[in-house]
Amino acid sequence: MHHFFDWTFHWLIGHPYQTGFYILTILVSVFSSDIRTFLSIPPQKLNIWILKTRWKSAHKTLLHLNLYHADTYQLFLYVSQQFAIIFGLTFCVLCFAGMGSLANFSAHLPPPQPPRSAMRALLLVFMYSFILVNIRLLSLVLFLQKLANYDQYVGILNRRMEHLKAHFNRVGVVLVDSPEE
Repeated sequence: MHHFFDWTFHWLIGHPYQTGFYILTILVSVFSSDIRTFLSIPPQKLNIWILKTRWKSAHKTLLHLNLYHADTYQLFLYVSQQFAIIFGLTFCVLCFAGMGSLANFSAHLPPPQPPRSAMRALLLVFMYSFILVNIRLLSLVLFLQKLANYDQYVGILNRRMEHLKAHFNRVGVVLVDSPEE
């Protein structure tokens, strides 16, 4: 087991372009339907597609604000779900780091110094997990801040949606009031 982690960390650090390409192919495979939809849009309609996406985003945010503003139980479920994801990410990273250090140290008696490549890879994993956790926390804090300023933010969202509807009318696009999610 010790060689598995050494080889993996060595490969990640020693081959940055291949690692980056591998991560890029994973992202492309996950978001392939969205990428295909985006690439199939003619350039003339790209502006309309962006405006529809902005309108759907504002509409979705307004629906979420209305749902969580009116119901404390739903808000509790939302916040607990976000914290469960944050704790899950943290737990996975700690387990991964523990397995890596256990594999490095359990194969030798007495424990040697860990290889530098393994330490760099663990540092990389911790850095990425720190970024992911902070992004989750930031999005939760921003949403709760929007919820705290509910009346002001709902006015801003309504004005934004009216502005986008007026722009759709000028362009001649029929807008459905309930976008599909």
